[in-house]
Amino acid sequence: MTREDMKWHIDYLASVQKNVQAAVDKGLTLEQTVQQTTMPEFGGYALFGWVHPGLNVPAAYRDLSKK
Repeated sequence: MTREDMKWHIDYLASVQKNVQAAVDKGLTLEQTVQQTTMPEFGGYALFGWVHPGLNVPAAYRDLSKK
């Protein structure tokens, strides 16, 4: 993995956190958050359509909703 590969992952996770936090702050449900947090600019890998809405956004929502 190169530095650029790592930067992509860090940027993706930071963006997930920022977008999900904004949704939590608005009082959105998990389902609304998943629908709103599409982030197509990061969709360049094969599993994105499954991992992003099915795992990453829900996990971030659960973590950020606890605060």
